[in-house]
Amino acid sequence: MNKRQYLTPTEKLAILVKQDWRCSCGCGRPIWPVHRIEWEHTLPIGLGGPSKPDAAMLYLCHKIKTKGDKRRIAKAKRMRNKFLGIVTRKKKPIPSRPFSTCLRKKMNGEVVAR
Repeated sequence: MNKRQYLTPTEKLAILVKQDWRCSCGCGRPIWPVHRIEWEHTLPIGLGGPSKPDAAMLYLCHKIKTKGDKRRIAKAKRMRNKFLGIVTRKKKPIPSRPFSTCLRKKMNGEVVAR
């Protein structure tokens, strides 16, 4: 996996100019300097993307995209582990019903006291 790198102010400006000061998610909303701008990897690092962000998004659009990216990265990890034969237990097993220790069942089905 690549080590995360950050953008310089010159690189940030170049990305905004390249995108024509519009959100890169596809909504087409304009990005103004007063907006909260998120610098985004179009292909997440976890899926083999570049180490530097290459797109600018509005905060809400970035939040939605990141939620989908997390799902895709988790699925890729599950598929990789399955391919490699790595077995992980997802959660604790369901506990059995607690039976009374003062009673026992005979082979014919009759319940008697111990």
